[in-house]
Amino acid sequence: MGWLIDTSLWIAVERGALGAADIHAITRQEPVYLSPINVAEIRFGLELLRPGSPKQRALASFRRLRRKPQLRITAETADTFGILSARLKRAGRDPRVRVNDLWLASQAIQRNCRLLTSNPKDFADIPGLQFVGGCGLVVTEMVSSEGLVRGIDRTLEYAEYTEEERPVSIQIFGGDPATMAAAAQVVAGLGADIVDVNMGCPVPKIAKHNAGCSLMREPGHAATVINAMAKAVKIPVTVKMRAGWNDLTRNAPDLARRVQDAGAAAVTIHGRTAEQSYSGSADWDLVSGVARDLSIPVLGSGDCIEPAQIVERHRVVSGFSRTGMAGVLVGRGVLRNPWILAQAADLAAGRAPREVTLRERGQFLLDYIDLLIGEGINEDEGFRHTTGDQTREARGRERWVINKLRALCSWYSKGIDCGSHLRVRINSATSIQELREIIDQFFFVPRSDPSSVALST
Repeated sequence: MGWLIDTSLWIAVERGALGAADIHAITRQEPVYLSPINVAEIRFGLELLRPGSPKQRALASFRRLRRKPQLRITAETADTFGILSARLKRAGRDPRVRVNDLWLASQAIQRNCRLLTSNPKDFADIPGLQFVGGCGLVVTEMVSSEGLVRGIDRTLEYAEYTEEERPVSIQIFGGDPATMAAAAQVVAGLGADIVDVNMGCPVPKIAKHNAGCSLMREPGHAATVINAMAKAVKIPVTVKMRAGWNDLTRNAPDLARRVQDAGAAAVTIHGRTAEQSYSGSADWDLVSGVARDLSIPVLGSGDCIEPAQIVERHRVVSGFSRTGMAGVLVGRGVLRNPWILAQAADLAAGRAPREVTLRERGQFLLDYIDLLIGEGINEDEGFRHTTGDQTREARGRERWVINKLRALCSWYSKGIDCGSHLRVRINSATSIQELREIIDQFFFVPRSDPSSVALST
């Protein structure tokens, strides 16, 4: 175990844009390696510099860098490179334009290292790679295909994202092939990295309109939808589905093969049926079976609400194992614990997961309130992709912020001492100022007995 550092970060350190201490804060006491690919890429840039003092300084930095331990490219590395290249080719992506990324990934996988990068989207679709640079992929909440095509402002708001959140996948729902293809074009026009099709939502108001999990009842039609979308856009089209409609029709393996043949670039399987909704347990054996059968990346989902569960699921069905699993999708677990991914990364590296203090939890909520308040002001400061008047009526915006915080706290408060007290007070708050006071009293006021919290009314 150790760390392989992407070239962009080495350059940032040498230029002073990033401190060596910043790298050390992540890698801690684990070995840090240089790749011959790093050396080649940096040398290429140096050779293009004109003679003079800047080039001499850059060459001196380069010589210092080359003193670091290097990972050799071996026959096993080359074998891994060939397998990864073939997987990308089968998924419809040309590996030739990404040779250096693939060599770095191959070294990291073959030597069981994690890759530290400032450009996670460059490596997000490479199966089996453990990289650090934020989330591997951020997925939006569900967005109506009809609303996107019609240009409805509120629908477009759901497709909002920031550059810091990349790589980002905009998740859409619908059942009409032509409309879904047109919606995919809208998503591509918004600059998203991926368009994801939801075939797993069990909510009746979605399913009754031939969308969400109801598409699993018509696998032929579902494949037609994916084919239309894949032909309409150049960005990857991915699919999220469940194990099946119910226990009698657990058809995820068949549907996954169909959408793969129709042009899907990746598939996520939630291990419960639509009938189960979120009750019972997710069937990860089914997820692993699908991962073994498909030549495109497969992600698993379900019952990942603790860091150890994420690590275990990933180990059992990880991307470069025999199953071909590409990763784990975490939903409700992040709402309950926004630090869950960092804690899972610690566990995977053999470290004790970082502890989150009560003050940190409180500050997160205060920051979230500030983030929500900043939305909906104008085109520059709020919704970047909508049209028309962005200004919200002040009281209406305040109610919106309160409702958003209530929704988050229904999950976020679970597992916190006296979390039920917090939920009651948050749900009864009538102003943003009151929310701040509740959070301040619960998280920042010292208390000797955390089991006896009684928020004043």
